[in-house]
Amino acid sequence: MNRIRTNASVAGIPLILLTRANAKTPAPISLKLATDTNPVKVGTEVKVTITVKNEGQEAIMIADGTSEHIYKVDVRDNLGNPVPEKKHLRIFSIGGMTLYPGRSHTDEIVLSNMYDLSRPGTYFVMVGRNPKVEPESGTENLRSNLLVINVTI
Repeated sequence: MNRIRTNASVAGIPLILLTRANAKTPAPISLKLATDTNPVKVGTEVKVTITVKNEGQEAIMIADGTSEHIYKVDVRDNLGNPVPEKKHLRIFSIGGMTLYPGRSHTDEIVLSNMYDLSRPGTYFVMVGRNPKVEPESGTENLRSNLLVINVTI
């Protein structure tokens, strides 16, 4: 059984969070990472879409808002080293949404705004849900598929 907990806040703003009765049970959702453009040229925008799907039999409440805060993004170079983050304006917005059984929700992240992808090469991207916005929800170990992005000259 899912419960909504509203006693958490960030900067005094109440958050709507998913709390599962049995936090050790993984949440019945899946993450799929994709891109429309691959390879991409150096200096062009690198966008990925994340599809969150409710694989369970009951409606669930998930965090919704600014994608870069809802997801933990892991970008690595061809040697497996983390790609440096760029300094950028971070706008924080978070709420909640109901995801019904079998339904999906799509988010978008512009990786090139967040990470230094200015060098040609192969980059590996994976995302997970941010447990700070969904504590005790069963999403803390959830990961997407591995996406390979090739940046060319």
